[in-house]
Amino acid sequence: MKANELPEELWNEILKKIKELVDKHHRPSSEILLDDVDFRNLLKVSRRTALEYRKSGLLLYYKIENKIYYFLADVISFIKKPVNQMSKLFDTCSACGLPLNDPHGNRDYHEDCGYAEKKERSRQQYATNCLKINPLWYNGKILRTFFKRYKNGLEVNPGDLEAAGFDFKLYSEEKNVKGSIIFCMRKFGFSFLQNKKIIIWKL
Repeated sequence: MKANELPEELWNEILKKIKELVDKHHRPSSEILLDDVDFRNLLKVSRRTALEYRKSGLLLYYKIENKIYYFLADVISFIKKPVNQMSKLFDTCSACGLPLNDPHGNRDYHEDCGYAEKKERSRQQYATNCLKINPLWYNGKILRTFFKRYKNGLEVNPGDLEAAGFDFKLYSEEKNVKGSIIFCMRKFGFSFLQNKKIIIWKL
């Protein structure tokens, strides 16, 4: 990613840190050596991302006694590489796509995004488990949704239920109430009218 393609705030911060390093060591960038921690702090990336950069072959590094080092000049060349050579420069949130501010925290999500993602996964897992344990669960959920919409006694088009995924063959029992057959779930039931429409009942 080229320098002028970086978010201005991030690029300015990197430039500031590079200038501080050059001023501190009183030597050109080609003679300033950074260890892996210095490198990650400079670019605000995680250890995993730094490893991915090294494996890509785009970042020149040196390994001395099991420690990783980089020349500052090589780091500068690395962050100026064309965008089509680097998938990403900074860790970004998998949910919102914005840069992660804390390289030592969650490496995939911002805190709020991570919580929302975890909550959604839990909800989906709950629904999946309910369907495996009790196939009637989804049918009952659809009836509940339509009941809230139409209330007791209002007629429902069976095609609307089918479009929502309702299976008319799935019900727990039949009840004869005043001559009408009600097909029952746990909390809701339905019955057919002579005009082939449906009424949903709360049991």
